[in-house]
Amino acid sequence: MRAYLEREARPRLLPVPGIDLDEYIDTLFERFTNEAIADTLLRLAQFGPSGMPKFVLPTVRDNLAAGGPVRLGAAMCAAWSLGVLGTDENGEAIPVADDLRPFAEQQEAGDALGFIGNREIFGDLADDERFRSAYAEELAALKRDGARARMRALLA
Repeated sequence: MRAYLEREARPRLLPVPGIDLDEYIDTLFERFTNEAIADTLLRLAQFGPSGMPKFVLPTVRDNLAAGGPVRLGAAMCAAWSLGVLGTDENGEAIPVADDLRPFAEQQEAGDALGFIGNREIFGDLADDERFRSAYAEELAALKRDGARARMRALLA
């Protein structure tokens, strides 16, 4: 998440008077590690259906328009598509919103871009070759290597 914010999101943000955006990013990670707040990955994952279209996809679009990087945004979308299937890499059930599951299942049934073909959420992103390719590559890498290994590779 930090790499995404620093490499892909931060360069697209306009200056905000009185706000140090790098310091703000640091503050977010202090919050995530604060045991008193106890923010969980599960809560953040359940935020996906509303948060991804609001925060990640606009950044992907901005980066596509500016010729910026989209690899980490595409990887986040690919991981999201696997998460909505309702099981983790170990086969354990995870609670997810069911409304996106049919798109993820369509993807699993052979339509490699079935998830991002959901125009209500992704709009025309599936039509963009650079995003589509990055997404398909990241989806394949996540399935092949697993999430931890893929995230390590993306950070290297």
